[in-house]
Amino acid sequence: SALPCSAATSMIPPPSAARSASSVTAHGLRRTLATISAVAIGDWPSAVDNSLLRELVPDESGKPPQLSREVRGAHYVSVRPSVPAPAPRLVAYSSEVASSLGLSAETCESDEFLQFFAGKVPEAVPCWATSYGASFAGRYGGQRGDGRAISVGQVNGLEVQLKGAGTTPFSRRFDGRAVLRSSVREFLASEAMHHLGVPTTRALAVVASG
Repeated sequence: SALPCSAATSMIPPPSAARSASSVTAHGLRRTLATISAVAIGDWPSAVDNSLLRELVPDESGKPPQLSREVRGAHYVSVRPSVPAPAPRLVAYSSEVASSLGLSAETCESDEFLQFFAGKVPEAVPCWATSYGASFAGRYGGQRGDGRAISVGQVNGLEVQLKGAGTTPFSRRFDGRAVLRSSVREFLASEAMHHLGVPTTRALAVVASG
């Protein structure tokens, strides 16, 4: 559910506000960790291989990227994180997911990592939100999309997103935020599902926005 404060009015969230800093989508790929090169946050722009941006159709309407609307004739919209994080704090991270991205424990515990996954993404890093369709009771339910998740790159075949990073055209007038309790629950549930052998997205980290 949405927080009772809006990114559009630049209101600072209460301490309970947080974003699930990185939801990592694994597209059925299995990699040996020993074959994965180390990635530094400063090298992120050169480490990513954004095949989605090469293969899908971008929105070129010229409309504001945070404006709630139906996106026509495009698969994704370029949009950047917009939720302020005045005092970000690392709540937890998964060392296993970090390893799959080439991120060391030292990197994950650095201020550079914290600032990046709190939404302060360098301009050199492309960011986007993707549209998709919905089905309700066997009927097409209209366009949906990443309403509070913003992708920040594909690394080692995994798509990395900031969830709760702000509004996108698919936010349907909600504020694009995520609360701490829900983010922690999603973090724990996704790891449990993975280790039970259930295909799922996985959370790299939970970062409180402050």
